[in-house]
Amino acid sequence: MYRYLENGDLVPYFVCSGDEDLINRYAAAIRSFPENLPLSYEEEKAVEGHLNALREKMTLFSEQGDPAHFKAEPTEDGKHVKIWNDPPSLKQEKYRVRQQENKQLSEFASVAVWAQKALDDGVVGELVSIDEAVAKVKQWDQPGVFDSDDAEAFEDKQRHPRVRTPSHAPPRGHNLPEEGRLRPPAATRALLA
Repeated sequence: MYRYLENGDLVPYFVCSGDEDLINRYAAAIRSFPENLPLSYEEEKAVEGHLNALREKMTLFSEQGDPAHFKAEPTEDGKHVKIWNDPPSLKQEKYRVRQQENKQLSEFASVAVWAQKALDDGVVGELVSIDEAVAKVKQWDQPGVFDSDDAEAFEDKQRHPRVRTPSHAPPRGHNLPEEGRLRPPAATRALLA
């Protein structure tokens, strides 16, 4: 099972393991990210701007996995426990904005994946009704979001590699138009067609 998960998906298994020795070793390793930068080439060490950007990214990654920033509380009905990460960087406005942008991108992606699965399977499924999906997409619709007739340019904007990032850091190649509005992925256009 673990061979198919990304590293970030494994964090809760360490944080919630209950094994103090494992948690301590994991915490020490994750906290060392900003000092142990993942440099591929010796030349990278000479570019201060690159090192600063990489150190910032590794600090954010470290916060996302640090057990000290995880919180837990019972759900309102008392039947479950909810667990979340509350990193200190979210006290800064720029990271709160990034988190909101990524939350919106995740919402776009969830509808896009649902739409693609419905198209592939020929079945709408039980999680989201067509009416709910269309209502969501219409909320996101703004002039210029779904209006482009230039399909090739739109598809080019959608071709970005998937990069695992913390929820408050923008993915590389994020899809922000010049006006600063978020664009839903291409599959959501099918809902309005």
